[in-house]
Amino acid sequence: MNFVMAFRSYDIKTFNILIDRSPDWSCIIASHIHLDRVLSCFLEEFCVRPKSVSSGGRRMNALDKAAFLHGVGVLSDGSLHVVNLLNKLRNKFAHELNFEVSDDRVSEYRSTLISEFGDRVYSREEYQKSTDGKLDFKLMLKLSVLFVEEERLAHLKMGLMAEKSRAELEDTIRSVRISNSFLGTS
Repeated sequence: MNFVMAFRSYDIKTFNILIDRSPDWSCIIASHIHLDRVLSCFLEEFCVRPKSVSSGGRRMNALDKAAFLHGVGVLSDGSLHVVNLLNKLRNKFAHELNFEVSDDRVSEYRSTLISEFGDRVYSREEYQKSTDGKLDFKLMLKLSVLFVEEERLAHLKMGLMAEKSRAELEDTIRSVRISNSFLGTS
């Protein structure tokens, strides 16, 4: 697992510091950028021909990437929902003159995060220390990006394990063939 952890798509400590020091509207932008990076890495690692989805004519946006990954079964429903909600918030900021991160928006984000990732949220120390289960908006943004990153790393680990199993099977077959040739059997 430590090997897989070396393949993080972003520096979590730097990201957390950025979020902690920034106003809410800026945190939305930073979270969206980091989430887009996680999705890009996920696509590059998952696809047999990554250049076909990352280069050429039209660049895929975060929603396109998330929909593709979800469609092929490697991105969870919860992650897709959170990507959609974060994208919606980012677009509201970009297109509303007097955008603010209102209590209603924070509540909607919180309920989405908890409904999609309940056990993962409830098990967090931050949740257990929170007042009435009300996580801070910035923490929710951090968790959103982190949960998608964890899914990416889990798929990377599964791929590495499958490749290791395939290599071990090839070694076993090769050993059997060598033994059979030594014994004169086929």
